[in-house]
Amino acid sequence: MKNRIKKIKKSIGDIPAAPDARAFLPILLVTVCMAVAFLAVIIDRFIYPFGKDLLSPIIAQLIAMLIPAYLCMLILCPEKKLSAQLKGVGIATIGYEYVFFLIFSSLFLVSTALVLNIIFGGVYASSEGFTLLGAFTAGQNEYTVNTLYLVIVYAIIPAVVEELVFRGIVYSELSKISEGLACCVSSLLSALFAFTLGGLPAALFCALVYCFVRFTTGSLISCMILHFIYNLYGLFINTNLSKYFISSQSNPLLIVIIIGAWLVSTALFVSEAARVYRTKAARVADGEESSRVPKINHQELFGEIKSAFVYTPTLVCAIVTFALYIAITLIGFFA
Repeated sequence: MKNRIKKIKKSIGDIPAAPDARAFLPILLVTVCMAVAFLAVIIDRFIYPFGKDLLSPIIAQLIAMLIPAYLCMLILCPEKKLSAQLKGVGIATIGYEYVFFLIFSSLFLVSTALVLNIIFGGVYASSEGFTLLGAFTAGQNEYTVNTLYLVIVYAIIPAVVEELVFRGIVYSELSKISEGLACCVSSLLSALFAFTLGGLPAALFCALVYCFVRFTTGSLISCMILHFIYNLYGLFINTNLSKYFISSQSNPLLIVIIIGAWLVSTALFVSEAARVYRTKAARVADGEESSRVPKINHQELFGEIKSAFVYTPTLVCAIVTFALYIAITLIGFFA
């Protein structure tokens, strides 16, 4: 397999060191994932209804994301062992000092995503069920399935494979150009995989929080944990909560409770993040670690994004990815 990967890498040529070319393979990876997801949606909707037995989510996630991610890691680092490749994309242990940071981040993530869904209409899509790739529904109201199965398929697997692709490979590779570029591009691409316009702001916000946690803790595992917690919320709480909110929109007490929970979780998250960064600042001052806080303004960030996408193959992949996103979203909406 490694010899074949080396031949593939040799056939496409070495990726130039210029910033406008480094973004090519990460964007190509997402394009491949999107293309396979598109084929899965076509099969699920029009050829054979795999979704009725709930097998298609497993197939979609493993084939559409995990296999392309593994092949991409082999192309980027063909000489390294799998353990070294995983370490290169951020698989590392989490320090005990980040325990409360992850707890408060999850509360902040859930409460803010709920507020954003209410504001932008994503709560109406959420009331129909916890969805994956815009085409696969957990089907709690339609099928009698094992709870453990739902947790594995709709919470654990998405948390692992999506974080490996977006906050792992895409973020890690683009961060070699700029942390700001890595955060913006990986978050936008990740949000597109929600395949819902109303839920897009909440998905984008979640992706930005995952990037912040990835940057702060330095570990991809922390993002997987946070993503897993959010998926559990979406699977077992969000659907019923959305239905209750829609049926009682005139209830001011519910609005007060939601806003109050959001304010409290935000305060806890900000205070804990401040504590973590005060600790980091002290370590930097003592010379125990170097500062990794990115220093970039909006003009520089725009210039880096423009530079990365001037490279023709990268721009073509981005256009194809967006076209596939539109196609999958329309299929999910009309079919």
